[in-house]
Amino acid sequence: IRLNLARNVAISMVCSLAGSLIMGLLTTQAAQAKQRVLVIHSYHDQMNWSNDLRSGIDQGFSALANEVDLRHEFLDAKRLPSLTHGEAFLEQLKIKYPESSLDMLIVSDDPGLRLVLKHREDYFSTLPIVYLGINTVDPALLELSNVTGVFEIHNILDTVLGALEQTNS
Repeated sequence: IRLNLARNVAISMVCSLAGSLIMGLLTTQAAQAKQRVLVIHSYHDQMNWSNDLRSGIDQGFSALANEVDLRHEFLDAKRLPSLTHGEAFLEQLKIKYPESSLDMLIVSDDPGLRLVLKHREDYFSTLPIVYLGINTVDPALLELSNVTGVFEIHNILDTVLGALEQTNS
């Protein structure tokens, strides 16, 4: 229960950040067309974590449905952790979503963020990036322009208590 609450809070925070950025885009740009937001999930779409994130993000943006065109793509880094397909994945995104057609990028979890930042200049140089579920807190990430998000902080005591509670131990 605590883990679900923490995940929901993180998703809400990211949606609030992204929503604020979108509202800023809407007020600074001609709002004739929907703002296009691409969500890159690090893992596959059959994973509960990815599904929960997708549902939470969709729900968070539901109030902006008339202003935002939200799309989801899945990197599948759990089943293919070496990411040898990473550049091919980005090339596919470049074809499906030319940078000029996107207004924001949301990235979940470390593998996706590492890939996006490594190739940012080639694929997403002008896009604001919002991240969530990042385990590796790198201070350099905080210095990047047009990048913001939420780190995933693990509380060992709450994790153990949650496990004990779930197993009735």
